[in-house]
Amino acid sequence: MFRRDFLLTTLAVSAPAAAFAQDINWRLSCDVLVVGAGGAGLAAAVRASELDAEVILIEQNVHLGGNTLISGGFLGVVDPIRQAPLGITDSEERHFQDIWNNGDKIADPTLVRKLVHEAPRMLSWLEAKSVKFQDEVIEIYGSHFPRCHKPIFPNGTAYVRALTGALMQRKVNVLTETKAIELVQDDNGRVIGIKATSKQDEFFIRARKGVILAAGGFGANLKTVAAFDPRLKGLPSNCSSGSTGDMLFAARRIGASVVDLNEIQCLPGPISNKGIRVR
Repeated sequence: MFRRDFLLTTLAVSAPAAAFAQDINWRLSCDVLVVGAGGAGLAAAVRASELDAEVILIEQNVHLGGNTLISGGFLGVVDPIRQAPLGITDSEERHFQDIWNNGDKIADPTLVRKLVHEAPRMLSWLEAKSVKFQDEVIEIYGSHFPRCHKPIFPNGTAYVRALTGALMQRKVNVLTETKAIELVQDDNGRVIGIKATSKQDEFFIRARKGVILAAGGFGANLKTVAAFDPRLKGLPSNCSSGSTGDMLFAARRIGASVVDLNEIQCLPGPISNKGIRVR
């Protein structure tokens, strides 16, 4: 077992166990429930709504945006339209190798290839949402190749503004100051919703087709950061205060696994009804 797996398992013991569905009074229900309103959660909520799903998006902070809002805003994409005029020759395989090698070859290569292959479509989708990018692509620290796109607006504000506008246009139900505290399973172990808290009020939200966990990492959880790397003990964090890792630990505790990649809908098509399943 990797040390990371051991630590996740150990740290998850303090996280609440998953609730089960018997006799639950569901206050809200939807097709797709998205937890976390950073860049990933905002994009997931907008895309699910475009695919005709009824969506609820929850965010534990007052404002939307998470770490995306304060990020550098760079987006790595193989883009011949911008790269070729600058004399840059790029490819999906080169992009994959950059991520694979820079990540010490410990990532899931199938997921990395999925990311690289879908990145141009993601770029086009964002541009269709009125995110404006500069014509120049550059190399940033850690990328080792000039394929990083930078929006005209600073940091990650372009993404948050565009996706928040799309949420409002599509009338997606967004609940701020609402924190997920437990995953709810049915008798077969399928995740069908969450227990949430808002202003000391606890309630349940049911998801008929799936729960998307986009609550981010644990960069603001200094105790967990120190457990993974003792050299960082006592150092401050520049992450959003919502980066506590609570949902990572909750999913880890019940052994949640991701659905098959073929069921992840990036383009128009049916929403998978399997949601997040457990072993």
